Amino acid sequence: MTPATGQGTIGGTLTADTTLGIADSPWTVASPVTVPLGITLMVEAGVRVEFANGAQILIEEGRMVADGTEAAPIVFGRSEGATHTWDGFVFEDTLEENRLTHFSMEFGDGVGRSIEVTRARLTLDDPIRGMANNRGHHDRNG
Repeated sequence: MTPATGQGTIGGTLTADTTLGIADSPWTVASPVTVPLGITLMVEAGVRVEFANGAQILIEEGRMVADGTEAAPIVFGRSEGATHTWDGFVFEDTLEENRLTHFSMEFGDGVGRSIEVTRARLTLDDPIRGMANNRGHHDRNG
């Protein structure tokens, strides 16, 4: 996998496997990101990802792996001083192994929930307690 281009900015539909690396952190999600079938979005340990107003990450048949560590968690939030919420994560129609490990989410509930899972697989491992202004996840797998 190669690092995303754009000096720490990402947006739109990904067309190749993409890594948000620590060297370009913090990353800005400037517009909604879609991860389609056959594409993987990787987020390295210790990365901070800051979302623009209304931005989200939609994993639509693709795959997202964000493996933080206890010493270097991944933080999903907004830039310092911002007052908006962002629209969280949507995992939809994907049977890929999606994983969020050692992470926190700040102000990621623009639609009333931070993580939505619909006909998808997602492992949440060791989210950091005290996530700011989040209402949890919504699982519609039935």
